[in-house]
Amino acid sequence: MNGEMSFEPTAGAIASVMISKDDLGTMLLEQITAVMASQLQGTEKQAVEKVSEACSQKNRRLKQAKVAAQAEIEQCHLQKEKEFKAKEAVVLGS
Repeated sequence: MNGEMSFEPTAGAIASVMISKDDLGTMLLEQITAVMASQLQGTEKQAVEKVSEACSQKNRRLKQAKVAAQAEIEQCHLQKEKEFKAKEAVVLGS
């Protein structure tokens, strides 16, 4: 030899490296499944975040509506009390 090493694979070595079409298909399917599962998890996470944000916004709107309703009730109460005092003054003043 001229200082170079040569490698001649044996039939057994070649056979152990060869992958059948079925094995290749299975490997490809597993990789595709893993990618799709990862994408699905990402999509699910986004959906959960959107639902959570929608619930938060709904709760904020409900709290704002409650505060506005309480203020309106207080205004109505004050107005009715004012009207009552005016009628009371007329009735008691006569």
